[in-house]
Amino acid sequence: MYLKQFYDPYLSQYSYIIGCQIARTAIVIDPLRDIGQYLSVARSEGYNIVAATETHIHADFLSGCKQLAETEAVKLYLSEEGGSDWQYKWVRNLKSEFQLVKNDDVITIGNVEVMVIHTPGHTPEHISFLITDTSVQTSIPMGIVTGDFVFVGDLGRPDLLESVVGIEDSSVVSAGQLFDSVKAFLQYPDYLQVWPGHGVGSACGKEMGAVPESTVGYERRLNQSIFAISRGKESFINSILADQGDPPLYFKNMKYINRDTGAEKTPDLLTAPLNLTEVTKLLEDNSIIILDTREDRADFMKRHLSGSIYIALNKSFPKSAGSYLQPDDKIVVMVDDFQQYVAVHKTLTRIGIDNIIGHILLDELDQLQPESEILSTIKVITFDRLQDTYDNDNCIVIDVRYSHMHALNHVPNAANIYYTNLPNRLEDLPRDQTIIVHCTLGNSAAGASSFLNREGFDVIYVNDEWVHYEEITKTIENSVDDSKL
Repeated sequence: MYLKQFYDPYLSQYSYIIGCQIARTAIVIDPLRDIGQYLSVARSEGYNIVAATETHIHADFLSGCKQLAETEAVKLYLSEEGGSDWQYKWVRNLKSEFQLVKNDDVITIGNVEVMVIHTPGHTPEHISFLITDTSVQTSIPMGIVTGDFVFVGDLGRPDLLESVVGIEDSSVVSAGQLFDSVKAFLQYPDYLQVWPGHGVGSACGKEMGAVPESTVGYERRLNQSIFAISRGKESFINSILADQGDPPLYFKNMKYINRDTGAEKTPDLLTAPLNLTEVTKLLEDNSIIILDTREDRADFMKRHLSGSIYIALNKSFPKSAGSYLQPDDKIVVMVDDFQQYVAVHKTLTRIGIDNIIGHILLDELDQLQPESEILSTIKVITFDRLQDTYDNDNCIVIDVRYSHMHALNHVPNAANIYYTNLPNRLEDLPRDQTIIVHCTLGNSAAGASSFLNREGFDVIYVNDEWVHYEEITKTIENSVDDSKL
C-alpha cells in the first residue's frame, strides 16, 4: 500500500493519497480545491488517481472533489449519511461516475480496501475510512482516516451546525452523536493508526496536537477530550461544548458551496506586479481593498496604504481573511515578495476569496513621502502604557481573545469580542471614543485594529503579549501590599 499525506500550513489541513502498489491506482481523500498537487505527486510516483472522497461537507475550505471528477473523470464516493438536510446536491449533475456511500460500504482500490464508517458528531454526515491492505493476505486494518472526528489530542467540535449555519439546539444533539462515535472508536485495537484531517491551528477543534498522526491506543490514553467519555454522556457533552471559540465568518459560505454547488476551478494567478501608480489609481475606487500581508506588523502600523487591512500570513490568516473579507471583494495584495503572494493567493482561493486583481510589492512604498495623503498610520502602545492612555483619553478597550481567556483575567471594564466576530459587532462599538485593541500575542489584534480603522474607528493597537500585562498588574498588586506593611 502507498500513503502520501499532504499538509496545508495555513489551514492546518491534511489530505491523503492512498494507493495500491500492485495495481498502481489511487484514491484522494479530503482534497483541496486546487488539485494540481495531487495529480503531480501521483504522476511522479506512477499512480493513476481513479477515485476521490471526503470525510464530510467541509466548512473551512473548498473541496477539490468536484474538480477531480470534472477534469480527471475520477469516480466520487460521497456520504449519504446524516439525513436529508446534509446530502450533496451538486453531485446529481455530474457527468462523471459517482456513488453515495453509507456505513460499512467498501471502496476497492486495487488490493486496498477503504471501508466507510459513519462517525457523526462534528457533522451529521461525517464518515471515516478504515484502511486495509489485502495484498499482505490479512483482514487486519492498518489505519483509519478520521477527518474532523478524531484529531491528535482532540475531537472535532460538534457546534458548527448551530454556530455557523444557525440550526437551533443542534450542538447538544451533535455532541451526543460524537459521544456514541467515540465509544465505537475506542473498540478498535490500540495499534490502529489514526490519520486526522487537521493539525494544530485549525478552528475545527480546541487543543489539537502538532504531530501528523497517532494511534487509537495513544488517543485512548492521552486525548483529554476522550477522557471525558468515562464521566458519562452528559458530562462529555458539557465538556466538549465548553470554551469553543467563535468560528470564522466564512465557514457558512464554505458549508453551503461544498453542499450545494461544489467549488469551481481555481482562478489563475496574475503574476505581473502592480506599480504604485496603478494601485493609486485603483484606490480611487473605494470598493478596492488592500490586503497587506507583510511580515512586520509594527512597520505596517507606522506606514501603510490608507484603508489597508493587515493580515499576516500565518496560521490565523484564513480565519481573519475569511472574516474580514467577502467573496466578491476586489483585492490587491501587498506582499514582501512574489513567493509570499503565491502563498496568499493559494490560501485565499482555498477559502473562496477569488477576486484578487493583483499584487504590489512592499518596496513600492519607498517611493512615497511620509506625508503622502495615501499613507496612514495606526497608533501603537504596549501594556505598560495602557493605564495612562486609558485614564487620559476617551477610550474603551476591546479584548479580541477567546471568551474563556477573557473570563479568567482581563483589563478592567474591557469588552470581549473575538476577532473573527468583529464584523458582526460594529454597531455595538462607539464612534465617539478611541478603541484600544489587544489580544494574547499581538497578531490577532493587529488585524482587528486595521479592520476597525478601515471601518472608520479611531484605533490604538496594543503590540504586546498578555503575559506582560499580567506581570505588570502583579507588580502593582505586590507594591500595594508592601505599602500596607
